Amino acid sequence: MSVVHTNGVHEVKVIYCACLDHKQDFMQLFANRLFPSTITQPRLAFTFDVLKDFHIHSLTSKKSAFDYMRSIR
Repeated sequence: MSVVHTNGVHEVKVIYCACLDHKQDFMQLFANRLFPSTITQPRLAFTFDVLKDFHIHSLTSKKSAFDYMRSIR
């Protein structure tokens, strides 16, 4: 899974809980402060820190999401 954080894009291995009463995969990501790009088979997630940082940048400098991601990479 690719995870976008304020210091770059990282490839990480994610193992979801498979207990009898486990939460859905995207809910497990939310519980760990990751915002998945989709709720079905997420392969990309954003940390809550990067979402907050993008929000601040977009409000103060009117930076587009494309430009923000280009600066992260």
